[in-house]
Amino acid sequence: MRIISDSTLALQRCFSAQNITRLPANNSAISRLNYLDLAVDCTPLTDKLIAAMHVPSDREIANTLRALDDILLTAEQAAAESATEISVDDLQLQTSLSDYIFEDAVPIDYELCRSLSIISESSSSCSSLTSQSMQNGGWSRLRNILSLAQDDNLCRYFQNTKNIVLRSAICVALPTFLRQLIAYYTEASLESYSASKATRLSLALFSSTVPLLLNFIGGLRDYFHGTANVVTQSSRAFNMLVCSGALIAAATTDVLPGIASTLVSFLFYSLLREGTQTLVRLSSEAKIGVTQTLLAAGLYIPNQVAVSFTMSQTASPSGAASAAQHCIYGDTVVNDLLRAGINTAGELADSLVFRGLNALHSEIPLRNRLEISWPESELPGDVMFNSIAARTALMTTPLMASAALQTALAQYFDEQTLEQIDDAFNAVLLGMIYPSFVAAITGYPAPSMTDSKC
Repeated sequence: MRIISDSTLALQRCFSAQNITRLPANNSAISRLNYLDLAVDCTPLTDKLIAAMHVPSDREIANTLRALDDILLTAEQAAAESATEISVDDLQLQTSLSDYIFEDAVPIDYELCRSLSIISESSSSCSSLTSQSMQNGGWSRLRNILSLAQDDNLCRYFQNTKNIVLRSAICVALPTFLRQLIAYYTEASLESYSASKATRLSLALFSSTVPLLLNFIGGLRDYFHGTANVVTQSSRAFNMLVCSGALIAAATTDVLPGIASTLVSFLFYSLLREGTQTLVRLSSEAKIGVTQTLLAAGLYIPNQVAVSFTMSQTASPSGAASAAQHCIYGDTVVNDLLRAGINTAGELADSLVFRGLNALHSEIPLRNRLEISWPESELPGDVMFNSIAARTALMTTPLMASAALQTALAQYFDEQTLEQIDDAFNAVLLGMIYPSFVAAITGYPAPSMTDSKC
């Protein structure tokens, strides 16, 4: 760091004669002095030197305040002008300020705000700063901004929410919309070609057995790679068990041909969502705990009840159901968009709850960092046989079980009551699979929240 001439007074204050350790004049003592003793004796002196180098002079403080005030005034003038009247320099200033404010570096921003706040407190006692720049309204507004920005929680809440919303829009809203689109056109194609029941059944069996194959192969892969443990293997076994049970129930009630299009769309949805979540990740230092995962699973049940009920009431028909009713896609695209928004809201709430609970358990402030890149430590096989295997089981199991339940209870309840029972059943089943879904992805040594679930 360059020491300017204005800092000499600070250096003189820190290095008076009584603060400097004098070496003994005895030649024998000097001869016995080694470099380690010299380093130990000079440690206080070095600390004072470093501290003095960081002490700003009065002139430095005054120049800093004037520069900050000019920035504020320029930004305010640029904001007051119309977009066509903004000069290139002003527009560049606005862009730079926006990039800084929305840059994902909350701890650095917080430290900067704290440092500027200290300067403002120090400047209030400096007689040299009673100039026009201190009396200007720009500096007073900056002090108000600093008082808010110095609240680390406020900055952190904003950054966390912003990052989760951005990621959810990319990784949930878009795949959900495409899921409904795929379901519609798959069903419309089957209808237009008058596909036989055998064709529909083959398509449904293929889509419903993919989760079983992926989890089975993933278990073998972990075993031969030496990464298998009780948590991940038990989770895979549970996922395969409930998925097999739902498949048997659907086959027994003969509903598989009717849900073939939806099964295909949910298979593609799992691929799209886990693929995008691998590229667009939220990382955090919070560790995933068993109790917190179970609590999040319990809260996921009312979450999904609300999501299913809202979709049924405001966004139906959609997907394969609209194609089966021979609706034109343009007439139901709004329902697809609504379902994408509703599902995103539900997953956004779940992500906030899941991450918040784990951060509370870890006793650290929750800081979600958004990363967009392919993780170097994660191989495509890990994504396929861990994340996608767990996601496909989570998606297809409730679909098959729900269709079987509706067929079995159709003669006992009216359509509205049956729909309510179906929503509750789906939510409970999702809550039951939720812990094994998380464990199958994050149950490896030292799990953190840098994974596709979170």
